[in-house]
Amino acid sequence: MMGFKFNNVHSSTYGLRVRTVLPPGIPQARYTLVNVIGKDGSYKFFDSYDDMEIIFDVLIEGSKTERRNKVVLIRSWLAGEKDLVIDYDPTTYKAVLEDSDIRDFKNNSEILTLTFKATVSA
Repeated sequence: MMGFKFNNVHSSTYGLRVRTVLPPGIPQARYTLVNVIGKDGSYKFFDSYDDMEIIFDVLIEGSKTERRNKVVLIRSWLAGEKDLVIDYDPTTYKAVLEDSDIRDFKNNSEILTLTFKATVSA
């Protein structure tokens, strides 16, 4: 089963089944352009990179009460900026949970979408 670790705790600890992952893309570079009179082109002064977005859709199963309790525990676990490692990717990201949205309610399950903002950990 695919999952992820956040703050060195695996998603399977909370019984999460990762349905889909939108992996991080290539971050946009931040730089300043300086045009110089009499010179073709411009100088580019590199600054850093923008944050990357990593999105997980996870399945939460159980009764409505069990699911509410799990969501509270999950949001508590994912609080703050911590290390995030996706099972199939050895890269360690510094990530913070930006959004968590519950959708696709069924009788005994629902999908929780977790959106992280992340940078590659040094």
